[in-house]
Amino acid sequence: AAADPEVGPPDAPGVLFFLLQQRHRVRRNLNLPHDRQDDLADRLENQLVRRAAERQGADSDLLLWPRAEFDRLLAEHPELTDVYGPDWDAHRARLEKELVRLTSAGRTGLGVFRATVAGLDAFAGRRDGDPTDAAIRAGYAVEVSARPSSRVPWPPERNDPCWCGSGLKYKKDCLPRSRS
Repeated sequence: AAADPEVGPPDAPGVLFFLLQQRHRVRRNLNLPHDRQDDLADRLENQLVRRAAERQGADSDLLLWPRAEFDRLLAEHPELTDVYGPDWDAHRARLEKELVRLTSAGRTGLGVFRATVAGLDAFAGRRDGDPTDAAIRAGYAVEVSARPSSRVPWPPERNDPCWCGSGLKYKKDCLPRSRS
C-alpha cells in the first residue's frame, strides 16, 4: 500500500483533523454517507498517529545542553552537529522553535532538561552503546527527565531569566529566536 501523502503545512494536520473529525461526528449522527472529507479525516488520523510514533524518540533531541556542555559534546561527538546544531546559538534557536511548535500543537507543561556529556557517556557505557545512537540518546533523555531538579520550565515570563541559562532576559535572548 502506498504511504498517505502529506496534507497541508507541517502544523496543519492537528487543526484539520480536529475540524474534520467534528464534521464527521455530526454527519454520522445525521446518518449521512461517508464522503471525500471523511476520507481526508481518516488519512489525517493515520498521518498524526505516524508522526506521534516518530516523535516518541525525537523528544531526546530536546535536551538542553548548556553552553560549556554543548561545546564539549560537539568536541567529543562531532557527528551530533546534525542533531543539535553547529553551534550553541543554533542549538538554542532549534529548541525554542520546537517548543513554540509543540505549544501551538496543544502541548502544555513543557520544559527542557539540562544534559551533560558525562551523563550521556555514562548512560551509553551502562548500555554498552554509542552516545551518538538515537536510542541511547532517547534512553538518556528519559533518565534525565526522571530527575525533577534538572527540569527548566518553559516558557519563562518575558522579563524572567532566559531558560537557556545565558543570564539575559528571555525577551532579549531566546524569545526572538522563535520568531526568526
